[in-house]
Amino acid sequence: MTSLITPEQAVSIDEYIAERSLKMSAEQMRRLARHLKAFERKAEQAAAEHRFELLRGIHLMVDVLSSRELAVQRGPLPADLAELAVAADYLLKGFDLIPDSLAQIGLSDDEWIVTRVMQRNPGLAQTTWTPLA
Repeated sequence: MTSLITPEQAVSIDEYIAERSLKMSAEQMRRLARHLKAFERKAEQAAAEHRFELLRGIHLMVDVLSSRELAVQRGPLPADLAELAVAADYLLKGFDLIPDSLAQIGLSDDEWIVTRVMQRNPGLAQTTWTPLA
């Protein structure tokens, strides 16, 4: 039996990001960095569908996930990195609000969350992330 979410149980995208970011750690974010190939595939899909905000966000995620700054991060994550980790985690989910396989709309939910995280944290894109290699 499927339970439906009532309007009282629904959360906004900002609530989703804020709630999930409280549970993110530097170690969890480094685990996300092990999936760079999956982010590359998602970027290819975003480019093919002309979802340039999503593509920009994915490139930022890859820069952060493969950065020296993340590698040395200890303790609780700064709020901006924790929120970026929430978006990265969402992109890697095996299932999401709108299945990616649906042509033209499948990446909409991915784009919404990535774009919103970038809007909430404009300093992320303005920071220079030092590559590990």
